[in-house]
This record gives sequence, structure tokens and C-alpha cells, in this order.
Amino acid sequence: MKWMASKQFNRDLKFLQRFDRHIVKEVTEVIEMIVEGTPLPKEFRQHRLREQLSDFYECHIRTPLKGQKANERNDVLLIYQIRKKDLVCVAIRLGSHKELFSGSDQKGL
Repeated sequence: MKWMASKQFNRDLKFLQRFDRHIVKEVTEVIEMIVEGTPLPKEFRQHRLREQLSDFYECHIRTPLKGQKANERNDVLLIYQIRKKDLVCVAIRLGSHKELFSGSDQKGL
């Protein structure tokens, strides 16, 4: 399987790089594991999304520590889609819960 990125994903990654340049390496490592078919460790909390987003998956690149307030640096999710017919993993969005799931339009999903 190969992978490709949506334009919005590339914008999201560029935005997050402003806060932490190491995020690119972390995201790349997770995407490589997904593409290779390697099961993600439990701490990534990988799961399929529900309802109108059921064609997409989410995993946690970074999760805030207990008692820590979530922000752009410590709450980073990857939303992606597996297109088995095309053997492609498409990175759709990258960002915090607040960024990706606040509002009714799901901000570009």
C-alpha cells in the first residue's frame, strides 16, 4: 500500500510544524506503520469514526497527560482513509479534537 496526503492535511502539518518541528517525524512514523499494515500500539487509540464519517479512521499521535489541558502541541489526531480498491492510505486531516470536531461541518472532512 502507498499513501498520499490531502491538501488540507499538508496545510495542517505545516501549521503544526510552527509549534513543534518534531511532529513531522511522529506523523510519518505512524503513517508508515499504517501503510505497512503494522498494528498501532494501543496508546494510539486507533478506531473507525462513526455515522457520516464511517469511511474514516482516527488515531492519536499525541494525547494530553492526565490533568493536562489539551492544546495544539499535546492533542494531535490523524484522520485517514484506507482505499483498499486502490491500495492507498489517504491522510485527510491532522489537528486537535477541538480543531477537527468542533462545529457541525467537521471542518473539511
